[in-house]
Amino acid sequence: MLSPAALATNASLDLATKSFSDRLLKLSIIQKIERESVCRCVGVPQPGTGAEGGKPVKDELRELGVFSMLKGDELSKIVEMSEEVVFAAGERIIEEGKPTGFLYVVLDGSVVVGKKDKATLRIDKGGLIGELSFVDSGLPSADVWAREGARLMRVPFDSFRHLVATDRNIAYWIHTSLLNILCRKIRDTSELLFQHGIEPDRVSESRISYL
Repeated sequence: MLSPAALATNASLDLATKSFSDRLLKLSIIQKIERESVCRCVGVPQPGTGAEGGKPVKDELRELGVFSMLKGDELSKIVEMSEEVVFAAGERIIEEGKPTGFLYVVLDGSVVVGKKDKATLRIDKGGLIGELSFVDSGLPSADVWAREGARLMRVPFDSFRHLVATDRNIAYWIHTSLLNILCRKIRDTSELLFQHGIEPDRVSESRISYL
C-alpha cells in the first residue's frame, strides 16, 4: 500500500501530465484554426482537402501533365513523401541564390518568377518550381513568390531523387516530363531573344567566355 506521500506524488504527476496534454491539445487546435484562417484569406482549399469537392491530391496530380502517365500506386508514393503548403499573395517561396531542397507543384492559384520583386514569368496550376535545381543541384537563379493565394505540393529533393533512382517506370516518365518542360522553356526563351533582336548564339558565346 502506498504511503500518503507517495499517493500525493502520484496525484501531482497525474495532474501535471493532464495539464501538459491539455496544453498540447489547445496548441493543435489553435494551429488548425490559424491554418484554416490563412486558407480562407488566400482563397484556396486547405492542405489535405484537395481541389473543389475534396478531391484527393493523388487525383489532382493525375490530371497534371508531369504526373499524368504515372499509376495510382506510383502517385501515392510521391504524395506520401510530400507536403501541401499554402502561400498568401506576395509571400516568397524561393529566394535567388539560396538552396531550397524542394520541388514545388502548383495545385491551385499561381506564382511568379522574377528578380528584385520584378515579375518576368507567371506559373499557373500544374506548373513546376525548382525543377532546374532538382536536375543540376544548382542554386535558384531567381526569386519566386505567390501572385495570389497559392496551394503547392512540396516534394523533398532527396526523397524524390531516391524514388526516381529506384523505380524505373517513375524515372522514365519523370525524366521525360522534365525534358519536355525544359525544352519548352528553352524554346520560349529563344523566341523572346529573337523578338528583342538578340541572337541566341551570341548569348551562348558570351556565356562560354566567362566559364
